[in-house]
Amino acid sequence: MLLTTLCLQFTMCLHTGVHSDTAAPVLYTQVDQPPIFPGGKQAMQSFIDKNKRWPANTDICFEGRILISFVIEENGRPSNIKTATKDANFFDQVNTKLVNSMPTWQPGSVNGKPVRTLMYIPVTYRLTE
Repeated sequence: MLLTTLCLQFTMCLHTGVHSDTAAPVLYTQVDQPPIFPGGKQAMQSFIDKNKRWPANTDICFEGRILISFVIEENGRPSNIKTATKDANFFDQVNTKLVNSMPTWQPGSVNGKPVRTLMYIPVTYRLTE
């Protein structure tokens, strides 16, 4: 009986994202309303194109798309910024600076309440930049 109750509580936690006060904050990957960059997707792409920078080490010979993962917190600010593309960690510093310089997002929500939401955005780097 106790095992059944514990399994049921664990399943509810995984399904709903409910957590106790002592647990780490829940991070959502699926939400009712995803985070929104001010002005929408086009505005975000314009911001990225205008503000992305090449790493200071100019000896890097790379061209392609890099995925950046980060969390939009309940207050709309990014945290936990990482380069998600394998073997592209030389972009960590410029990607972190790029995401940290973004304006405050409208946070994602579940049942009308803001929640921490995991995000991925692609950034394309070309050698001509």
